[in-house]
Amino acid sequence: MFMLLCLLIAIGYIFFNSYNGLQRRSQDIREAYSNIDVTLNKKVNLVNQLMDVVKNYQDSEQFMHLTALKETVESSNLQASYNSANSMVAALQGVASRYPELKADRQYAQLSEGIKECEQDLLQSRTYYNAAVNQYNSFRASIPTVFFANILKFGPAQYLDFSVNDNTQTVLNQFKTDDGERLNELLSNAKSNLLETSKNALNKSKGLVSGEKVVEPTFFYMVGQSTPKGPVTQAQLLKIAQQEGWQDDAKITLVGEEHWLSFREWSALYVESSHLSPH
Repeated sequence: MFMLLCLLIAIGYIFFNSYNGLQRRSQDIREAYSNIDVTLNKKVNLVNQLMDVVKNYQDSEQFMHLTALKETVESSNLQASYNSANSMVAALQGVASRYPELKADRQYAQLSEGIKECEQDLLQSRTYYNAAVNQYNSFRASIPTVFFANILKFGPAQYLDFSVNDNTQTVLNQFKTDDGERLNELLSNAKSNLLETSKNALNKSKGLVSGEKVVEPTFFYMVGQSTPKGPVTQAQLLKIAQQEGWQDDAKITLVGEEHWLSFREWSALYVESSHLSPH
């Protein structure tokens, strides 16, 4: 019982250590992704401001094209937003190249510099995000965490690569982790199973069946054609059986039964089955 308790404690420690490690590393991923999202929104706002500056130097046809790009930039998909923002910047720079006075505009220069700084911040944030993903996936794939990750509903995390032209990339939407519900469900089931196991073990150790104490069987015995004697317990009967010649002529029956057994038959049925032998 003590060894079983130690084993359960060890498993519990490993389980909670794995859960806490997964939860902590998954939060690092979400924090890193949030930083990317904030920086990208800042870049989008600067690009939109830059478009307002550029539109004063362009024809109406080009303006319609930039307006369509602006609507795409405001998409909720991070990769699509990043690609669309870069496309808009390229279009605006193309317009600026035809208007020297626009390139010399102070506001245009400030906004362009701000966009470059956002781009550097995005690259650093992406590096931090992918490092967090690497730590999480490595910990998730390590032993013994790998045995608990799927049970706890912690799926693998995806890397983010802005160089891949994939507007369907929604890394955080595909990143599944436990919000506590799965853990509470497992703990509730474990608690119920533990209580049931403990109850059964306690009943067994106390010799209880259905809440009642198990009664030790008793027997009647007789030698030859003599009057039956008893009732006696198994231990008492084995002590009586030590008398010389007693076992050869004795007949034994369980209290409440009518069938009489020889000592050999009784011994095989009651003594040997309980790993006891007559002295």
